[in-house]
Amino acid sequence: MDVKLDRDVLRALSSDTRVEIIKLLSSRRHMQSELASVLRLSAPTVKEHLAALQKAGLVERHDEGRKWKYYALTKTGRGVLEPEGTRLWLVLGTWLLSVVGTVAAYRKYLAELAQDAGSSLAMRSMGDAAPMMQSIAEESADVSMMMKGAPVPDAVPALPDYFWLFLTLAVALGIVFLILLVRRYKYRGMLGKHLSKK
Repeated sequence: MDVKLDRDVLRALSSDTRVEIIKLLSSRRHMQSELASVLRLSAPTVKEHLAALQKAGLVERHDEGRKWKYYALTKTGRGVLEPEGTRLWLVLGTWLLSVVGTVAAYRKYLAELAQDAGSSLAMRSMGDAAPMMQSIAEESADVSMMMKGAPVPDAVPALPDYFWLFLTLAVALGIVFLILLVRRYKYRGMLGKHLSKK
């Protein structure tokens, strides 16, 4: 999700405490007292920080009609914390589809090989001498071609082109997914390190 960083958002992110609050709210929603306890700050101080985050549109308050009021991240708040989250899931989904396609193509290839092997075995077991003689003649022709240095045709069919397409796609998307994952990890680790507390 692309987030427009306006003056309010930048002002809200200028405090390390507010960045820590956003990080805590990324895992689940919290009450003000929970945040104060984890951050070891007074409740009024946390309330001021939450008000600044609400004003910037990064945090929202959920009042469920009970005594407790919870705070959670908005879509904008999640976008600040995980700017490439949607892209990461899209690449992961496409990668999984390409892996499934690769496996399906390879299974189809193996089934065709088994069917070819089964039909040639069935022909030989029928007791008919003509197909067996033809097979022997083909093998002897292959041997004579090898002796002359000519290439021998392959007995096993090659893997289909769509198998290689799916495999290449799976490898490429796997690499892209790992790059995005590393970038996300580094971004979350750096978030708030260079922001000065005001």
